[in-house]
Amino acid sequence: MVFIMPLYKKFKYYMPIVLMSLLAATSVVAGEFQVKNAQAWLAGKAVIVTADMDLVLSEDAEAALTSGIPLDILVEFAVYRDRWLIWNKRLGQWTLRTQVKYHALSGLYIVTLQNSGESRSFATQNRALKYVGTLDRVSLPVAIKNKVDSNHYWLEMRVLMDVEALPVPLRPLAYLAAPWHLNSDWTRWSVETSPAS
Repeated sequence: MVFIMPLYKKFKYYMPIVLMSLLAATSVVAGEFQVKNAQAWLAGKAVIVTADMDLVLSEDAEAALTSGIPLDILVEFAVYRDRWLIWNKRLGQWTLRTQVKYHALSGLYIVTLQNSGESRSFATQNRALKYVGTLDRVSLPVAIKNKVDSNHYWLEMRVLMDVEALPVPLRPLAYLAAPWHLNSDWTRWSVETSPAS
């Protein structure tokens, strides 16, 4: 008993450090979110966006999804106008939220577009993520006065997994472990007067 007590006290002191190290190294296979291609153009009082994104889940995120934990994926947009003498003006920002969840009984992946409430089912995870990663004519309402001078406007966008939407017990792990940091960089795309053919 005398021999065990000092070891227990040392272990008790180092246990949080050991656990944090184990949590940070939970997965070898890392996922990646990336905006591959995007096109933006003016149409009435809106900027229309079409984009292709690569959404690859990490092992940990994939395991959570197949265990029944829904994952929320956000696509964030911002439209800017270039100004010569002073800083650039942000004309608007928007967030497109999509939830992916696995229905164990049917074996289907259900994708719900939170902004519209529309849902679709897919047989495989790859098809569900491909659907989430393909934006077709998303309309961003913005007032652009001078449409002829469109080269002074641009769109910035990124895609990320919303860690805040995870269940509370899973959030500390998601904050600390690299495999849960599924965020693309901000990408910049020019806003054209019409869609490219």
